[in-house]
Amino acid sequence: MEKYVLIDNDLLIRKSWEFAASKAGIDLTTFSSVSEFLNTAQSFPSASTTIYIDLELDDGLLGTIEAKKISDLGFPKIILATGHSSDSVILPSYFFDIVGKRAPF
Repeated sequence: MEKYVLIDNDLLIRKSWEFAASKAGIDLTTFSSVSEFLNTAQSFPSASTTIYIDLELDDGLLGTIEAKKISDLGFPKIILATGHSSDSVILPSYFFDIVGKRAPF
């Protein structure tokens, strides 16, 4: 079964994605930081987990940089979820795609 993860420091965004996922019957787990996700990463099957990560995280951390830690664990489907224009963001090669902040389900 496909699993989905959202890493975003904004509680309102996490709650809106949780609501949308619940309505769509999607298995979504949300985290406020990459380190929080990394503490439980082994419980997610890397091949069937899609990870959405915000560009601007707490403490000045950038999702585009922090996602490398997730990629190094073998997760192939990492998607940047940002309110910024896709033209203004240079995606590192370990990203699969870029989407807006609205839940994609």
